[in-house]
Amino acid sequence: MTQNHELRPVREIADGSTEKTPRLNATFSIGDEATNAIIVTVQIYEYEDTLAETKLVRAWLSDTAAGAVSAVTTGAVSTGTELEEITANGEWAVITNSSGVLAITGTIAGAATRYLNVAIGSDIFSSSVITWAA
Repeated sequence: MTQNHELRPVREIADGSTEKTPRLNATFSIGDEATNAIIVTVQIYEYEDTLAETKLVRAWLSDTAAGAVSAVTTGAVSTGTELEEITANGEWAVITNSSGVLAITGTIAGAATRYLNVAIGSDIFSSSVITWAA
């Protein structure tokens, strides 16, 4: 499942005025569950273009979009470079790869839901719900 944010540099609002979208943006791709693990891949964009450089971002799992950290049984950075694990199995400072991509692998045994959030500067982007089956 991929969640795409509107990536145009300027968007029209209902009243006809325009609003700039954030210079940096993110899309999320949620993989299928395999042996209780789900990989969520994040692509950072600059306006409409995929990023062709590394970025330092904060990534965390939560029970609600942009919510407080909620760890999983095991969690790890699977693409990009983990600079720091801020909260065990739940929050990381990550350097994206040279294409602006990072991925987090989360494992939970049993039914659960989480969101992956990334902060790029002061902007926060959240995935759609990540669901582990019972």
